Amino acid sequence: MRARLTCLWGLALLAALAVATAVAVWYALPREPVYRLGRVEMFLGKPPRYMRLEPDLAVYVVDLGGRLVAWDAKAPVRGPRCIVRWVPFNHRFEDPCTGGKWCLDGRIADPTLPGTLPGIRELDALEVRVTEDGEVWLYPWRRTPGPPLGETTPVPPWPGPPDHPLDPCRVEAPAG
Repeated sequence: MRARLTCLWGLALLAALAVATAVAVWYALPREPVYRLGRVEMFLGKPPRYMRLEPDLAVYVVDLGGRLVAWDAKAPVRGPRCIVRWVPFNHRFEDPCTGGKWCLDGRIADPTLPGTLPGIRELDALEVRVTEDGEVWLYPWRRTPGPPLGETTPVPPWPGPPDHPLDPCRVEAPAG
């Protein structure tokens, strides 16, 4: 009887130690950072909003017809990775270091660039969620890399300057 109680006592201690170890490991594991960006009204119907969240993390939050998208602000090209800038006059993002150009929806705006910018691809998307109460949250490590030119962006000849009738980033005026 005594041997049996000692065995049960040992098993109980071993189970308690296992649970304590599991809890310690659970709390010691690194957590995926999540960022609160603000209320959904800050982004809907507005131009792209640049937000620097950490020294090495900056995003543009964009309203694509009522759907919010966060683009990584680092240019997706090989070589120097500069921060792209939104240029309202041209209706596109532009990389001041390499000359890369992207439309508001992340597509490559100038399909002639692959010859001069090897490795160029569409902008990288980061996951954004809007809660029921209208808060916008960013999950930056849930990244969808932009596909290379030709997979989703057609490769027509470059049509010319911004607002040219064939400009891939042209913003049509609302009818009426």
